[in-house]
Amino acid sequence: MTKLKPFQEATAKVVLEAFRQKEGSRRFLVADEVGLGKTVVAQDVIRQLMKRKQGPLVVFYVCSSLSIASQNKAKLLEILDEDERKRATCRVDRLTLMPAAERPTHPSLHLYTLTPGTSLPVRPGVRRDGKQEERALIHALVEEIWPKFLTERGEDFFQREAKCWWHDWVEIQRDKVEDKRRLHTAYCKSVRTEFNLGKGQRLVPALRENESALDLIAHFRNALAASALDEIRPDLVIFDEFQRFRDLLDPEVDRAAARVVGKLRGEALARPPALLLLSATPYRLYSRRWEDAR
Repeated sequence: MTKLKPFQEATAKVVLEAFRQKEGSRRFLVADEVGLGKTVVAQDVIRQLMKRKQGPLVVFYVCSSLSIASQNKAKLLEILDEDERKRATCRVDRLTLMPAAERPTHPSLHLYTLTPGTSLPVRPGVRRDGKQEERALIHALVEEIWPKFLTERGEDFFQREAKCWWHDWVEIQRDKVEDKRRLHTAYCKSVRTEFNLGKGQRLVPALRENESALDLIAHFRNALAASALDEIRPDLVIFDEFQRFRDLLDPEVDRAAARVVGKLRGEALARPPALLLLSATPYRLYSRRWEDAR
């Protein structure tokens, strides 16, 4: 583990003090020049929070690209012995795949790495149908919970352009969701919320007027991402180099996006996670549109 310099140690101390304030926002921005050790600060924050947590500290590390996330994940894990690090990480890197994935087993730390582009299905500018592994998981869940949906829409509804490996992925995901009533119940509840279904209203008839397959798939994925956050519930969320995805802090997001983004930001939660923002300087604080225009 990297030994902290005095200014890094001081920064981590102030961050932790902010997170421990019961009446505070539990959000902290660390903005510093490139190469001055923001990841080292985050590493020490995790280490200190682990000391005071009964059970594993659950950390979501959100970065702009999976390659950077993989590199920095290795840095964050240096607080553990080398032979323990695999047990502290989740193999999947998308919120949509986490409900059916094996959880980390380390007793003190569970680290999940994500990117906004792969984990926020209704974020503007991202691919809405995801990859076939995600759609195969949704297919397996839908055929268990709402088989009539596939009868009406076709067995290839979630397949899209997938060719060679589609049926293999469906079989793999079927094995993961088979007889998992808790997963079925959580996803059913999340989908009903996603499509704003009232009490007693059935899903299949309610979606018949929606002709956009791409929109439907995006919302099925969004419901899966939201259910993952309901189930896993992070203690700490780190947005690294978040100036590259500042839209995640925009208060004016639509209802569907707010379901996932809001949970990551800790909004409307009785016990919100601590949120650590890391940014290279110079960083200009959030401004109104009319200020940007001027």
